[in-house]
Order: sequence, then structure tokens, then C-alpha cells
Amino acid sequence: MKKKFTFFTDDLIKYINGISSTYSYEDMSRQGVRIMLAIGGILTVAVNGVFILLYVFWDFPLSGVLYNLAFMASCYTYLSFLKHRNLPDFAKLHILGLMFVVEYLIIFFMLYKYLTITYWFTLLLVIIPMSMLRTKIIEDYMAVLTIFTAFLSLTLYRKYTFDNNYGYIISTVIIFLLAIAMIYLMKYIFNKIIDGKLEHIDVIYRQREEIVISERKLKEKNNELMKVAFYDDLTGLPNRKGAFENLKESIRDNKKFTVIGINIDKFKDINDSLGHSVGDKMLIETGKKLREKLDDRYGLARSSGDEFMVLINDDMSIAEMEAYARELTKPEDFLFTADNYEVAISLSCGIASFPKDVDNMNELLLAVDSAIYNSKNKGKNSISFYNASMKEDIVSRIRMEKLLLRALDNDELFLVYQPIIEAETGEIEAVETLLRWESPELGFISPVDFIPLAEKIGIIKDIGYWIMKQVIATSKKVKANTHKNIKFSINVSVVQLVGGDFVDEMLDLLEGESIGPEDIIFELTESVFVEDEELINKAIDDMRKSGFEIAIDDFGTGYSSFSYLTRLPVDILKIDKTFVDLIGGSEDNDVVIVGMISIAHILGMKVTAEGVEELAQLEFLKETKTDFIQGYYFSKPQREDDLIEWIKNNF
Repeated sequence: MKKKFTFFTDDLIKYINGISSTYSYEDMSRQGVRIMLAIGGILTVAVNGVFILLYVFWDFPLSGVLYNLAFMASCYTYLSFLKHRNLPDFAKLHILGLMFVVEYLIIFFMLYKYLTITYWFTLLLVIIPMSMLRTKIIEDYMAVLTIFTAFLSLTLYRKYTFDNNYGYIISTVIIFLLAIAMIYLMKYIFNKIIDGKLEHIDVIYRQREEIVISERKLKEKNNELMKVAFYDDLTGLPNRKGAFENLKESIRDNKKFTVIGINIDKFKDINDSLGHSVGDKMLIETGKKLREKLDDRYGLARSSGDEFMVLINDDMSIAEMEAYARELTKPEDFLFTADNYEVAISLSCGIASFPKDVDNMNELLLAVDSAIYNSKNKGKNSISFYNASMKEDIVSRIRMEKLLLRALDNDELFLVYQPIIEAETGEIEAVETLLRWESPELGFISPVDFIPLAEKIGIIKDIGYWIMKQVIATSKKVKANTHKNIKFSINVSVVQLVGGDFVDEMLDLLEGESIGPEDIIFELTESVFVEDEELINKAIDDMRKSGFEIAIDDFGTGYSSFSYLTRLPVDILKIDKTFVDLIGGSEDNDVVIVGMISIAHILGMKVTAEGVEELAQLEFLKETKTDFIQGYYFSKPQREDDLIEWIKNNF
């Protein structure tokens, strides 16, 4: 009894005063259900206590007492069970109301022969706390119960109570009116005394609710920010920062692990030629494919634009790691279709281990980058393991990148021009424009080193634009000072071609100038033979339609072959110096060179021989009908002013 009463009073105080910080505003309806159950427990004890007194002093049937005890116990047990069910609170209140109605109707039927006043008394005991709880659903049930039982008392059972029917009717009506009055009186008292306090409590709970909602929103916002900070929007994989956190944790725990850096070969060309939407889809699909192929124990992240990072926490040998990396990046598994384009992706890997190769995270990331860089220099789909010598290379490359980005603005780049002579007449036909870089910090840098770097870091187009402007200016000076109308041959990177607007930009620069497209020869390197043939053909065709001539530079090296030339609309073939050096060395060598010149002529191309340094070479090339000669025999590459003087002195 004490335990039940304490349970009721504690909950009632918490509900009315609202002082417990453990209850949120949303908990109040659930708390109300608990209080209703507590009241039910108290009334169960009180009513059955009355029944026992009736049994002892008024000959009330023992079976009625036991029946009522059993019914009320079962009801309360059911309600206690109901409290823990996942039902809406309004449904629980309806069930409670029905339980009370049934219970008190049973009491009514048991008491109408003995003491009707006792029934009304117990009914009042329920009306008072129900009114205090301000539970409209329960109030409605109690009002209906009051009217219904009053009607029963006045019509059906009055003959069992008092001999004087009028006296019974009057007493019943008075008690009924008292019950109704008690309902409104309790509401009045509740509204006057407690309402103000509860309004204040409601404000507090609303404020608490707003705080809870704000905290929830703040937590959701923090989760969103964490996702933005540590995850890549495009692929859904952890980003570089997220990967760093995983690496830091592994390093803190002093675990042995290996990182595989995976770079998509020539990804920039995909973006430039097919568009960024295709490039994005390639990144998404590559991430999915890598995740599918990886063991679930290994981590995967997108560490930069075209690079992924794999964290391997197993101790593998070098042979096992290489085999795993090759299986992970098999070219046949990375064939994708996007926007009606079929794209074959190849991946290059750089591998470094902790703590075998390095002993901190910064060194580890630098080691992985060094190994990737080494792989890309070896060619597509290569794998490299980090070694100490790579560190020096990567540091040097990073420094060179930094300086190259500023070279154009700092006027460190300049052009030199090497004459191209018509073999038959000995007249100057053109000059090849060659780019040079002299850094105040690094000194003279070979084009072999800095031009691929310019392509990689994305400034080759800016450099190409600058070269054309310089050529226009130089052509004006040459024409003004020598009265010679010579052509200018300019080397063009494949990266410039696949951008889509190269020809238009060049035409815009030439518009209104004294030099036109017919005075420009664009030299393409042999790298065009490993690019998308359809794109290259279109780019070359656009240039030729605009009036530019096209030459293939360094023919005979790398990937170039006559089978490609039959499909490319090229005007001039430039034989590389390595073949010119073989002239006179053996009959077989001479036959090869003669064959190359003959086939080019059959295909409708003119031929330029590069690297001619000796008279014997010149005589041989004249005999084989070579169209143009270029080399130190006539002149080395010269600055603008020196070129003008050379032309004036020799022609």
C-alpha cells in the first residue's frame, strides 16, 4: 500500500510541478497514463476496503467481494501490461475510461440493494482526481457514467432502496447534482489555482522541447558537416581528410599497414575530351568497382581528383602485395559506358608501407605520391613500390611545379626559332618555334622535363596561347626586317587539342593580323597515336579546314607507324634525328630511310628531315627527294633578334 501510494504521489507531483528534468514535454502524456494507473491502484484498494466492511457489518455476499476483487485485480494487471505496449496514448486513455465505466457499473449493480450512497461516494472519489488530471477523454467517460447510473437509479432500482419513492428520487437527484457540481467545482478550482502554474510549466516544457529540437537539429547539422568534412560527395567514399583520420588512428596504435595509391591514367584527357559529366561518372564507377573487389577489412577513400587510396592492414610480402594490386586494377574490369561513350580506364599504383618505408603520416603520403609518379612515368597500368630515391624525385618535382606555375608571369619562358630550309632551292621555308625555360633558381630546364609537367598541372593551354601571341609578334618583325614571308611551325600538345576550343582560340588571335592560318604549321607529337582516334581525326580535320597545316613530329619513335598515317589527315612528316644519324652507316639503314620518304610521298605528304648536321646527310636527303631540311648544318635554334640577323645575312 505504501509503495503504491508513493508511486502515485511522486508521479503526480512531477506531473503538476514539472520540476523533473528527466521528463521531456513529449513524456507528459505517457506520465499521465502512469498516474491514471496509479489512481486505479488506489481506488482498487479503497473500493474493495468498502466491500469488506459491507461484508463484515452489513451482510454483503462474500462472493461479490471476491468477484469484485478478482475483476479489479485483473483489470489493473491488464492496464499495467498495457502501459508497456506500443500503443498511441489516446488509445490507452480510451481503454482506461472503458475499464472505469465497467468497474463502476459492476459496483453499482452490487450496491443498489444495500447502499446506493456508497456508490456515489466512490464515484466522487474518481471524479476529483480525474478532473485534476485534466484528461478530457476520461472526463467524458465519467460524465456518461454518472448520467447513465443516475438514470438507472431513478428508473429501474428505486423500489429496492427506500420505501418512500419520492424520498429516494429526491436524495438521488441531490447526490447526482452534487456529483455534477463537484466536476465543475474541481475544474473551477483547478483553473484558478493551478492553471497559471501549469501555463508556466507549459512554457517551460515548450522551451525544453525547443531546446531538445534545437539540440537534435544541431546534432543533425553536425552529422551533415562531418559527412561533408570527411566524405566525398561524388563517390560517397571517405575523402582525403577521412583517410587521414584512419591513417592517424593506425599510426597511433602502432599498427603495421600498407597504403596503395591508385591513379586513373590520363583522367584529365577524359574530362577535356568527353566532358566533366562523363569524368564524374567514371570516378563513381571506378570507386564502386574498387569497393566490390576489395576485401571488407580494407579501407577505401578518394584521396584527390583522380586518385583513390586503399588501406591494407594485413602483413603481405612484396610479391603478394604486387599480385593483389594487379588483381585489383585489372584493365578488363574497368570498361565503362557513360553518355553513349565506351571508356576503358587504366590505373597506376604506388605502394608504401608503415613503418617499413616511413615512420610518420606526412612521409607516408609523400612516399605514396612518389611511387605513383614513378608508375606514371613507366606507362599505363604500372605498379611501383616506394624506395628512398623516389623521395628526392618527388621533392624536386614539387619544387619544379611551384616554379613553373609562376614562370609565365615572371617572363622566365622564351622562344627560340630553328630555320627549315627547302632542300631543292635552299630557300628558307619556315622556322620551328621551340619553347625554353630558364629559372633563376633551377637554371635551364629541358623541355623534356617541364612540358609534360605543364600538361599535368594544367597550364599547357595558357602556354600555348602565349606562344601564338609571341609568334604573331615575331612574324611581324621578321617580315618588316627581312621582307621574307616565312611560315612558323608550332608544337601542339594533345591536351590542347582535346579541349575543344583550341582552333577557335587560335583563329581569334590571328584575326586582323598580317599572319594567317596558312602561315602556321601545327606539329603534333607521336602521342596522338595512343589517344582516341576519332577525337584526334576531328581535331586535325578542323585545323586543316581552317587553313592550318599539320605535321607529325619525331616520326619513327614511340608509337608512330605508317598504319596510323593512312588514317590521319597529315600534311608533313618529320623524320626524327635518330634515323638521320644512321645515314651512311649501312645499306639497310639507308634503305629504311628511303622507304619512309617514298611512302610519305605516296600518301601525299611532304617530308622534313630533322637533326641534319653533316654535308653527307644533306646530299643523301636531297637525292631521296626530301622536301625540307632542318638541323645544325644550317642553324641552331636562335632568339628572335638573332634569327632576323641570320636571315638577313644568308638570304
